[in-house]
Amino acid sequence: LIKGSHILPVSSEHDFLGISVIEALFCGLQPVLPEKMVYEEHLPSGFDYCFYHGQDQFIEKTRNALLTLSLYDYTAVNQHLRKKYNISDIVACYDRYFKKKGA
Repeated sequence: LIKGSHILPVSSEHDFLGISVIEALFCGLQPVLPEKMVYEEHLPSGFDYCFYHGQDQFIEKTRNALLTLSLYDYTAVNQHLRKKYNISDIVACYDRYFKKKGA
């Protein structure tokens, strides 16, 4: 279903990690995300236009996302996420942590 979609309008009021958002971003969906949540940590700088505050901005940003689908280039987001969540890097980080702890 994600691969057949184009935008990701999120109206969550709470999210701990946002793994479903990360997955959708990996697939190239153009995000429309609430401000002041964990989602800002997942995007590289310069993607402030994706964030909204309140229902009116949500509607406006979703409309703009639909109108600008052909202009959205998810390459920067995809590269950022691949670097941040590369499993080899994550495993190496855990290995170092547990080695320090003597586990």
